[in-house]
Formats: sequence, C-alpha cells, structure tokens
Amino acid sequence: MNVGISIVRTARHLCLLLGLMMVGSVPYELINAQDSRSAFSAGVHELRPGEFGYTKLMAAALEGNKGEVEALLLDGADPDALDQLGRTALMNASASGHLEIVRLLLENGADANIRSEAGMTALGNAIDYGSAASVLALLEFDANPNVLMTSGRLSALEAAAGKGDLVIVDVLIEYGADIGLYGGSALRNAAWKGHSDIASTLVLAGADVNDGSPADGRSALYLASENGDLGTVKLLIANGARVDERDRHGLTPLCAAIRSGHAPVAHELMAAGALVTSSELSAALESSEPGLVEALLERVDSRSLTEADLDKLMIAADKAGASDVVEALIGMDIPRAIGADSARLLFSRMDAGRCIVSVWDPRSGAENALIVIEESCPVSAYVAQGTLFFVEDGWVQGVSIVDGSTFSVDLPIQDIETRLASLTAEIQAWAKIDQMRMESVSVGYLDSGDLAVTIRSTDPADGNYSYLYGRFGESWAFIDEKRCRRFDSCLFPGAKSREIDDWQTRRSVWHPFIHANRYVVNREAEWLSTGAQEGKIHFEIDGQSSELSFLAVQSEHSEGILTTRIDLQVGNGEPIVLLDRYGDSELYGRHALVRQRDGGSLTFFDLGTGESLLGPLESATWVE
Repeated sequence: MNVGISIVRTARHLCLLLGLMMVGSVPYELINAQDSRSAFSAGVHELRPGEFGYTKLMAAALEGNKGEVEALLLDGADPDALDQLGRTALMNASASGHLEIVRLLLENGADANIRSEAGMTALGNAIDYGSAASVLALLEFDANPNVLMTSGRLSALEAAAGKGDLVIVDVLIEYGADIGLYGGSALRNAAWKGHSDIASTLVLAGADVNDGSPADGRSALYLASENGDLGTVKLLIANGARVDERDRHGLTPLCAAIRSGHAPVAHELMAAGALVTSSELSAALESSEPGLVEALLERVDSRSLTEADLDKLMIAADKAGASDVVEALIGMDIPRAIGADSARLLFSRMDAGRCIVSVWDPRSGAENALIVIEESCPVSAYVAQGTLFFVEDGWVQGVSIVDGSTFSVDLPIQDIETRLASLTAEIQAWAKIDQMRMESVSVGYLDSGDLAVTIRSTDPADGNYSYLYGRFGESWAFIDEKRCRRFDSCLFPGAKSREIDDWQTRRSVWHPFIHANRYVVNREAEWLSTGAQEGKIHFEIDGQSSELSFLAVQSEHSEGILTTRIDLQVGNGEPIVLLDRYGDSELYGRHALVRQRDGGSLTFFDLGTGESLLGPLESATWVE
C-alpha cells in the first residue's frame, strides 16, 4: 500500500488513479491508442504490463521479484524503458525499498538520473521511502546528489532534512550535495520540521544560518522560532544567526515565536538581544503567556514607538484587560499627554455671514480672532508648525496661530494642469473620461522646513493620483507623484500637516489614553463581544465630581471606532446629552469637543460645569 501512495504522490497525474500495479501476461509493446483511451475512460483500472508503456520489468521491480528481474534482464529487457509517465523499473525498485533489485538494475546499466514527467528520480523515490542503502547505491552509480525533486520544487537534501533522516543527509553530504542549494533550503526545512540533529549536521557542514527563503525571506531561525524548537534556536544563535532578521512581511523570529505561543523561545531570543518593536508587543498582548508582555516592555525602546504604535498597543492592552500595561504605555508617552497646558483651541464659526477663525486659550478663557473671511468657512484647512493653511482661488493662504500674521503664495497651476492633461491622455487610451481636474489641495511643510502642497485628483475607474510640490525660495518644484486606489489617502510621509477636522483618536472618549488626563479619577470600560465598548469616566474638576458615560461601536466601513452616545452628569444634576447618534469626540483636560456625524453640530463643552462654550462651531482642533 505504501508503494501505491508513494507513486500517486510522486506523479500527481490523472492516470495514476488506475490503481495498484499488477503483473499480467501481456507482451512488452504498448497497447494501441484507442485501447488506451478506453482504459482511461473506464475509470479505476489495474495496470498490467503492456498498458501505457508499463513493462514486466517494471512490475517485477516494484514487487521485489529478484529472480524475475534477473531473467528479464538476461532476456534483453531495457532497464531504462519508460512508461507513459516517464517512470522506469529503477524508480519502482527505489520507491519500494528493494535494495538488491536497485543494485541489480544499476549493474545492468540503468540510468540513475532519468526524471519522470512529475520530476522524480530513483534517488528521490529512495529518499521518500527512507532507504539509506538504496540512496548510497544510487550515488555510487553517479546519481546526481543535487537532483531537484517534484518538478524542481525540492532538493534531495531538503527532502531528506525535512523527513528527519540523518543517515541519508550524511550520505548526501558525503557525495557532494550542495548545502546552499535554494539558499540553504535544507537547513530551513530541518528547522521548520524540528530536526535539531540534522540542523546541527548541516551547520557543521557549512550551511549559512542566515540564508533566507527566496519566496518569503524567512531564515532557519525564524522557522525554528515559529515551530517552538528551542534547541535549534539555541544552536542557530550560537552559530551566528541574526536575531532581528526580518522576512518580507517585516516580521522577526521574536514576533514569530510570540504569535505561535512559544514563550521560552521568545525569552531566549530576547536574551540574545532581539529588538522589541510594536509588532512583538502587539503579538504578546494577544497571547496568554504570563510575564511575556512585561519582559517585552522592559526591553522595548520607547523612542522607536510612534504615536500610532502606542495608540494601537494601548487599545490592545485595554481589550485584554491589562491595565498595568496601559499605564506603562502611557508612561512612555507623557510628553504628549491629554492634559498638557500648552494646548489651545483653534476653531472657526459663522457670525453675520462671515467666517471668523479664532484661537481660544483654556487657561485665561481669552479668545483671539486670527482672520475674518467674507463668506463661508473653508471646506478644508490644515495645521502645521503653528500655521493654519487653506486654499482659495489658486492661492495658499497662511495664518500664524501665534501672532495672526498672514501670507499667501500662488499654486503652480500651469505645471499642475500640464501633468493632469498628460494623465488624462494616458487614461483615455483605455477609458472614456473628461479632463482630469485638481480636486483637493493639502498644505504643510517638508522635513527641510520648506512649504509643501499635495495636489489630488481621481478618475472614474477609482484611481487616486497625488502630486507633491515643494516651494524653495520664490518658486515651486515638482518632487514626486503617487498612484493609489480611490479610497487610499495617497499622501506623502515627507509632507507633514494635519487637517483641522482630523481629530486624534487617542483623545476620543473611549480611548484608554484618557487615563493620562489629569482630571480623570478612574475609568470603567468593558469591551463587548461585538467590538463595542461601554464605559464611564469619573472626573474631579474644581472640587466637583462629574461623570461621562458613553457607548462606542466598530465602524462598518473602516477599522475605526465611532461613538454613538455620550452623557455628562455634573454632581447630582440631571444627565446632559452631549451626543445621541454617530459622532466623534476629543477630550483635552476639562474640555470636550463633540461632533455629530453627517453634517451635524460641533459643540465645545466644559466637563466641570456642563456648559456649552463658544457657540456652534464650523471646525475645531487642539493645537500645541
């Protein structure tokens, strides 16, 4: 039965459904094509000599009938005859572990390197069967030790290493098998399958411990870590394996060990100096291994964690109920804490048909008007380096938030129109569209401190196109372009700005970073199985207690979370409804911005008194 399974696995061909090979009394020559088609159409069929190129010698070799093989060879049977799948008698003998017949065929001139249509050789079959003696015999008769098995997807050494056959591995190495074939695939296979003895043999024979897979870049250390093979991990590290080598997805061996639940391996990698990043911390928060998160936190370089990294980690820790981890993560980010005194509210509101853009200082309660626009407020406005930007009639208007000084520069309209015309012609070659137009402009600064604008346009086929310009001295220069899907942001990391209505998630009422607010006494929140969060936040403001209760749900259209209800109770007073449908919130110290979605109101509240301040707003954000 093992022979039948081996051959089916080897050939992967429809005709192998014909069943186990049986010996009959049909002549050597092929049956005719019409009979062949009839046999195939009949379904499962017992293969007999004479069918599909199958010879008596092949049948005798498969069955281990040495006397029959000797007689057939003396009678002139061709040891290299092929059946219709390109298999030989030697392959059959090797696949079934008949060493004497393997040697007999080789001594009578059988070619050890013939490949079947499925890519297998006699050596490959002998390795599959696990016969070290047959492997040795084939190598003695010049079988290629670097043969690629199964249509070139696997080397002989890799196959033997994966099977855990140390004797065959030793024999192949002795006869010149290339240890580095396929970028050291044999070592990776041994590491993945947990064969530390074979991994040790390959390393001692000179295998490069840092070779990564051509397909995904994963090293032997990554695979051993993912498999939880502590012995092989120690072996590879001791022989120079790089503990921070990343695969093509940016994952490290440490991350692989954590994701797979192998805490001892994770500790071994950290002891060897493995770098701890947000990926490893995030994976650990999803595991249930005690002490692992704490060990990672002790080793992480907080400077390597961005604000977005910390936000995600806090949410993951909050969902896992790890309040001590949330506290530790907040401690890494206190300079950006919600209760910072330096922040001011930048906002716009309509007054007598005019848009007034102002700054409000929470410490003094003073409101300072920056600019008056004799029409509706800008649809899009951006904040960067203490400056408010908006675009009007082809000009970038800038207003200093500090002193109210203004400036304006014209956009590079001519160059933009030329590029959009060229893009239109390109798209019209395959789709009927009108002339592409400039649809939006975002404004900010480059890392160099120079002014930058990003021009965006979309096409009817969901293409999103962005062009980045920098203003150097008195003129604009084109820097870069991007092509993205329609709903991708398609922004440039080097051009830093923030849209005035792009609120920070970490200041939302549901975010665990609320613990950093100096007015918060405690927070009680529960993540429900639906992904929603229900909770209460208790404040102490000017000696008065107040309580925010809220409900937040997972957005149906993104990975974001939307708040659906916020109620505020000050002291023993009646609850005040701040939000009663989908919306957003941004808490800063004792104040809360609350925005109803879908064109609803934008309101600014004092959490200590419950008062609405500044009247209905058009847009608002906190700036520092």
